[in-house]
Amino acid sequence: MGDSDELGCRQGVWKAWREDRSLRGETPYVDHDIHGINRRFHPDGSIASEGRWERGILRDSTFFRSDKPTDEHTLRQGGDETV
Repeated sequence: MGDSDELGCRQGVWKAWREDRSLRGETPYVDHDIHGINRRFHPDGSIASEGRWERGILRDSTFFRSDKPTDEHTLRQGGDETV
């Protein structure tokens, strides 16, 4: 969920939640491009992955981390990897 401008372009931080109402992710947009720090969260609220984007292009490595059970499909429990 988030805001769009009069042309339908995503603007600002968009958020997504799980059915249990825990925050799944925050994605910042500028003119419909991901721009800023994109984060996904585990059900307990800890960060599952993070990456810095500039106008739709990933600029920094994204890390993935899981020390607890997670529903993030890119991770296995106890996993830690950088892309």
